[in-house]
Amino acid sequence: IMLTIVGRKQEIAGFAVGRIFDLGDNNFTAELTNIGVRLSEQNQGLGTHLLKSFLDECRARCVSNVVLEVRASNVIATRFYGKFAFTPAGRRRGFYSDPFEDALTMKLHLID
Repeated sequence: IMLTIVGRKQEIAGFAVGRIFDLGDNNFTAELTNIGVRLSEQNQGLGTHLLKSFLDECRARCVSNVVLEVRASNVIATRFYGKFAFTPAGRRRGFYSDPFEDALTMKLHLID
């Protein structure tokens, strides 16, 4: 899944990218691999729009769960995902480099 949003200057202002895994028996899980908004376009609701659109697309494709990783120090992102009912699911030690840091994994249950 790849979504983009165009800003005021007719340039890409943000994007969301993910992939869907077929775990068998009509059990699909999506991984949100990246979401970003151009710095000049931030704080205008574009990230919220992108995440809502990504989740809507997941629902349309009968995805049961959405997972993601976020830097352990990224409190803003963790709170953002929490507003969408993502919950902590685990920790990946040393997942990120430059700088070296753990990742928090988060999960959202969409449908049964």
